[in-house]
Amino acid sequence: MASRSDGNEIRLTRVCDAPVQAVWDAWTVPEQAARWWGPRGFTITTHSKDLRPGGTWRYTLAEYLEDTATGRPTFVINRTFEAPRARVFEAWTRPELLARWLPPAGSSMRFLRADLAVGKSTLFAITGEHGTMHVRAEYLAIEAPERLVYAQQFVDEHEQPAAAPGAEVWPTMLLNTVLFTEEGPTRTRVTLTTEPHGPATAAEVAAFVAERSGMTAGWTGSLDVLEALLAAS
Repeated sequence: MASRSDGNEIRLTRVCDAPVQAVWDAWTVPEQAARWWGPRGFTITTHSKDLRPGGTWRYTLAEYLEDTATGRPTFVINRTFEAPRARVFEAWTRPELLARWLPPAGSSMRFLRADLAVGKSTLFAITGEHGTMHVRAEYLAIEAPERLVYAQQFVDEHEQPAAAPGAEVWPTMLLNTVLFTEEGPTRTRVTLTTEPHGPATAAEVAAFVAERSGMTAGWTGSLDVLEALLAAS
């Protein structure tokens, strides 16, 4: 049962048929909290949990939505950053900043074309231990500092469609929608939604669904670097 005590607080009360210590552990032990905390359908990755007054709990929630308005599965990941919304948005839209945090760990990224504007596209190369891959991103919406929409595709150095590295089957194009929500003057929540874009076979959609856990790991690593970059700036 919930009761509202004042204009700034919502109080929830629940009686659990379990010992006090067991309930306490369910709230405070990260491995246990990960099994129930957050909205239904989400997974949670704890980065740090400082259990004391004034301490912070840093975690990432990732959601596997079964369907969208297009009838296709999506991948969703969220992260809250201790930085103003304008600065976080800038980190997603300035090529020199993107190159510092977006590539996977152990990789480097360079822009071959940096036309980051609506109706235009960027072309970048990511080089790692398994070689170099090229990605083209076409920007469909840039609404500073609230929303960013772009379609991305693996290509070769001549911008011809190319197979996704390490995947026999993969959607030709993915649509990414990034929302920037202000949670305070110096706190911003980023929500990234990715889904197959354009024609995609059932096998390609199935491959996308199967890779969502890998996407969680990849994006978590990149967002960790972004968090450090924002903290240092």
